[in-house]
Amino acid sequence: MKYSKLIVMLISSLVLAYMLSAYTNNNITNKPVVLKTENPKMQTINLFVTHGHCSTPFGGIVEKLDVHIPKQTDFGNPMENMSLSFEIDPNSFKVCDSEDLTAKMKSSGLFVNETNNNIKFTSTNIYTMGLDWYQLNGTLSIKGVEKDVKL
Repeated sequence: MKYSKLIVMLISSLVLAYMLSAYTNNNITNKPVVLKTENPKMQTINLFVTHGHCSTPFGGIVEKLDVHIPKQTDFGNPMENMSLSFEIDPNSFKVCDSEDLTAKMKSSGLFVNETNNNIKFTSTNIYTMGLDWYQLNGTLSIKGVEKDVKL
């Protein structure tokens, strides 16, 4: 019994010494610090074109995002007087996993016209539908044609 306790103690102290030596034996050399520059962050938007039961997801880059939130004077609707507007360049669209559909999306017809108008959205009001559930009403302009939409 004494002999087995001695062996267990010896093995555990060897394992402990091995583990501690892993933290103390390092050959770190002073390497110069290289700062990486990243691309500026871009706001993106995900959209879908649907027809019947088929849906094609695609994304674009949001430009000129403007969110105006006035100071709240009461404990009412926090989004009551908020306004939102943004533009999307149709030439920035990219369809998920399909270069063919990306080329079709950027061609003249669906979202792009001869004048290369951006898609524009301007909110008109925000309607509270429930707790943290809102409907954003506004005007969406695609190829210069404006329609009232609900998001």
